[in-house]
Amino acid sequence: MSSGMQLATWGYKYDFVAAFFLSCLLYGNTYNAGLLYDDETAILRNRCVVDKRSTLSDVFNTDFWGYPLHMVGSHKSYRPITTLTFRMQVQYVNGDSNLPTSLHETYVRPNGMRLHVVNIVLFAFVSAVFC
Repeated sequence: MSSGMQLATWGYKYDFVAAFFLSCLLYGNTYNAGLLYDDETAILRNRCVVDKRSTLSDVFNTDFWGYPLHMVGSHKSYRPITTLTFRMQVQYVNGDSNLPTSLHETYVRPNGMRLHVVNIVLFAFVSAVFC
């Protein structure tokens, strides 16, 4: 490999690392912000995200806010990949288990700080990849 090719490869690696850390730096101050605004509906009250009894097909049959797509009140904002990532984060990574025993069996309470940290890292990774 020529030295010019090695330099170009190093440049891409440097861009990736720089974009990743810059993204973390820009959004890092949000890790302790808690769940705000539309998080109430999109995460805390979305049965597809917090209810262990909901199925994977529920994620693909509801809108972003957790309402069935066939309902008149549904916004029809179909974002199953976003809802699926929220579900995986809350139920497998970020859930708090300090709920009463009866609720703990079916519902998971999202931990806002952990949810933000995972999303900051995901955002930084995507930013770096597409830089």
